[in-house]
Order: sequence, then structure tokens, then C-alpha cells
Amino acid sequence: ILLTGASGYLGQELMERLQRFDVEFVAACRQDLATDADIKKLSLDYHNPALLERAFAGVDVLFLLIPFSETMIEMAQNALEAAQRAGVNVIVRPSVLGADTSSEHLFLQVEGKINELVRKSGIPSIFVKGNSYMQNFERLYGDALRQGNLFLPEGEGRVSWLEDRKSTRLNSSHTDISRMPSSA
Repeated sequence: ILLTGASGYLGQELMERLQRFDVEFVAACRQDLATDADIKKLSLDYHNPALLERAFAGVDVLFLLIPFSETMIEMAQNALEAAQRAGVNVIVRPSVLGADTSSEHLFLQVEGKINELVRKSGIPSIFVKGNSYMQNFERLYGDALRQGNLFLPEGEGRVSWLEDRKSTRLNSSHTDISRMPSSA
């Protein structure tokens, strides 16, 4: 398993869970990663296709978290082409509900385009989607919560909030997906 986005909230939770279950993995991110010495790690540059291909060589399961950036689509395209050339068997892609290339919201359009690229890659894929993560409440809305007022632009709509630890439970409980046939 190659875990991209290992320095983020979701990546940290998933690393902890994979370690707990003695699952072999490599933690990857764009900057230096401060982790236990026994964790294999590497730095990724999503703008360097040759480096990505070398990083993905021998990877069965790619947990593909694309960093927020103006070049997300380009980075995703580079990663997916490298994954194809390297022979990655399965992609696990955290995404969001409502991701759609025809959305009126730019973020959802970009997420939709990336999901479309993943599907078109031909690599069997698992998408984990939610509106947001519970940890965002403290991180993004902590001051409002402490004041007792939290207003979000949700209207009367229903939303799904993923909790990092529960999401990683789902992701790590399927570590045997590396054994899926490539035609799945």
C-alpha cells in the first residue's frame, strides 16, 4: 500500500491504523514527514511523472489523496498515468459527495473531474465520499463552536460527515483489496 497525503489528518489516522494491524505500507507526501523511524516514507512531486512512476512501482493499492492546489487536475492526471505505467492494482480515492464535472461549484467540478480521470484510468477503484470530516469542526469552526454559534451553508439539506477514525476503519479493513483481480 502506498499512502499519499500521509501528513494530513486522514493520512495520519490511516497510518496509525495500518500500523496497529501490522499492514505493510509506505507513507508519502510532498514535504518531509515526521513519523516513527520504522515507517517507510518517501517524498512525492506530483509534477514529476518519472518520479511518480518510480514511487508507484510494485504498489498494489494506491491511496490517492490529491493535495488542494490550482493544479489538482494536472497532478491527478500525472499520478494516474504513472499508476497505469507502474501497474498499480487498485486505487482508493477519498472524495466528496456532489463531486461532478457539471456542478456549479468549482471545488465539486474539480473533484468530479479527478474522479472521472480515476474511472477512465481503467484501474479498479474505490471511492470514499462524504461532505466533510468531523475533525473539520474543531479545526475550521473551533471558535464558532466555543461561542455556541455555528452557521453552515447547508440549508435544509442532509449532509454526511465522516469521522477520520471511522473512515480509516473502512479503508484499512479492506487491505486485502490488493488481491482483487485487475479486471474488477
